[in-house]
Amino acid sequence: QIESRVILSPSKLKESCTYIRIPFSLMSGNESESKEENERVSSPYKFIDGFPSGCTDLRKRKSYVLSYNNETKNAEWVYEILNKSIITKSNQTAENDQISSKYMNFGETLSNKDYEQGHLAAAANHRWSQEAYHDTYLMSNIVPQPQALNKSPWKRFENYCRYTAAKASVRNVHVYSGPLYLREKEKAVPTHLFKVITVENNNGTVKHPDVFVMPELYIDEEDGHLRNDIGDNIVYLKNKYRMDSELFQSLSGLHKI
Repeated sequence: QIESRVILSPSKLKESCTYIRIPFSLMSGNESESKEENERVSSPYKFIDGFPSGCTDLRKRKSYVLSYNNETKNAEWVYEILNKSIITKSNQTAENDQISSKYMNFGETLSNKDYEQGHLAAAANHRWSQEAYHDTYLMSNIVPQPQALNKSPWKRFENYCRYTAAKASVRNVHVYSGPLYLREKEKAVPTHLFKVITVENNNGTVKHPDVFVMPELYIDEEDGHLRNDIGDNIVYLKNKYRMDSELFQSLSGLHKI
């Protein structure tokens, strides 16, 4: 499903270029390759194969790659790649609700009535394959989310990623998602969730990564009643939750993301 052709050797990268690490080599069905014509594309951002953090427990799934933290029992980050092929197939495939209960248990430390299962790689992104869809329900891809966050801002950004991936000028949308948290109890409850969204155009240029950080505990009531459409809603949310990339890297410990 991967259509990117922008994996460059670090020795060929120009000093004026900022490189973004994405785990191309671990993505299932990876058909990416380095192309000289794309190496010559003038773009302030380019991709290299790699990880944004030191990883001790990398997990490769059909629809995403994640780095798991056994101390917090949450993913540190989940990477997924979206493009027209994936989105088209996801829209054409009916959602299968037959998910095993083994994927859907928060454990004794959390109350299901207070939290919902917040997917990091969105289930709606990966209906193109039954295996890919089911993989999004693995507990390693799920963090506890209050309903106000899961049903509104987080969902709106998931919709925005798919909307952007469907644009004619866009080749791929690269998405990192994960938690920022205060560690406590058996499974750490995040205090914030993040999405880092990087758009790769058909001409090989890569846009500046957009970083959005949303609080778990305090979602404005007006945010919880936004309509489920793109447009003014996403502009409002992007302006509200955008974070400077350098500040984000300092807070998260993730780099070149």
